[in-house]
Amino acid sequence: FKQKTAYEIPLRLVGSEMCIRDSNKGPVMEKMIEKYNFSKNEIAAVGDTVVDIPTFERAGLSIAVNTEDERVISKANYHLKGDLTELKSLILNW
Repeated sequence: FKQKTAYEIPLRLVGSEMCIRDSNKGPVMEKMIEKYNFSKNEIAAVGDTVVDIPTFERAGLSIAVNTEDERVISKANYHLKGDLTELKSLILNW
């Protein structure tokens, strides 16, 4: 199994600008959507805290991971706990 680099994975899945490390993620994600001309059904958001909820609202697929916060879980399409090996296939098969 050869590990793919970020550049070999489709941009809609990952990219250097796709990881938002900011507490105000909604507006940052809006700028990315405009810059890359993405539609909602081309975006998957993964998060674990309430600051990720704005990304869930802008994504076609939202996945809460390793959180017990009901505010986050209730906004996600899926909730994964523990081992996240299922995450990759969930996104790729969406």
